[in-house]
Amino acid sequence: MQLEHLREFVVFCESVNYTKAAKRLYIAQPTLIQHVSGLEKALGLSLVTHDGNPQITETGRLFCAEMTEVLHSYDEAIARCQRRNDEEMRQVRIANVRTTLDISFFTKKLGEDAPHYRFVDFDANSYDEFELLDKGVADFSLTFASRKHGGLFNGIDLNAYGFIPQPPLTVSVLMTRSHPLSRCDRITLDMLNGYSLTAADTMFYLRNSKSMELDLMERGVRTNTVYLPWDSGLVLVRSNPRYLSILNDRAIEFYETVMQDGSFVIRPLADDYQMRSNIIYRLDNPNPRVHEFAALWREWSAEADTD
Repeated sequence: MQLEHLREFVVFCESVNYTKAAKRLYIAQPTLIQHVSGLEKALGLSLVTHDGNPQITETGRLFCAEMTEVLHSYDEAIARCQRRNDEEMRQVRIANVRTTLDISFFTKKLGEDAPHYRFVDFDANSYDEFELLDKGVADFSLTFASRKHGGLFNGIDLNAYGFIPQPPLTVSVLMTRSHPLSRCDRITLDMLNGYSLTAADTMFYLRNSKSMELDLMERGVRTNTVYLPWDSGLVLVRSNPRYLSILNDRAIEFYETVMQDGSFVIRPLADDYQMRSNIIYRLDNPNPRVHEFAALWREWSAEADTD
């Protein structure tokens, strides 16, 4: 029985819907169903009904409530230990949350200008960027959204976080080779009018997709953006000519590895539309190394922006 499977069950209990829970967890629906069934077998408990309309059993509700408390205590204990260790090791933890952030420039600068810091980059796809910081799982994380779209952050006080702008990423458009726009060497923003755009989890997720949609609207582009896992996005683009997929320059290499049959093409935006990400951290983080590192990161970001 894996700890992550317990987290998945707690998330599933919030909606009692395998499809919604799987999207939130960024895993396939059959995988989630398999993990829940595995939990039941490992524990010898009936947690969910297995008819066409799954429901949480009374035992399942009790188990969910108990595990929520256990996981909360576990996260807090780990966070306390990590903060103490970070203070001792001058370590900063930077989470990689469903992004294609290129950190090679910063790791190079870290070795040159701050060798006394220990840099830890880790995959944290079961969290969102703010939850990571609030629970103390990471000191820094990445978001493509910004303060100007603060209305997208329901219940989150953005004033509690520091934002460090990162060098901008250019944006390209993915489409089928048979799509009319594929004949163009470059795509202009006005060409996107009337199309629906998919944003895949290699670069955005739901809130950040909405942020991109608002950015485009400010430039006079009328479209709507939907979040889909990258494989579902490719299926939709292939089957519906009204859909195009948006990806940044860091995601292109990933996409090219899964488009071996040559049925898709990628065209750059002629208007040089860019998405700027932000490194964020909690201003009340008790680790003083975090604030020292944030000051360094601002200097490095400004330097990278001019390269």
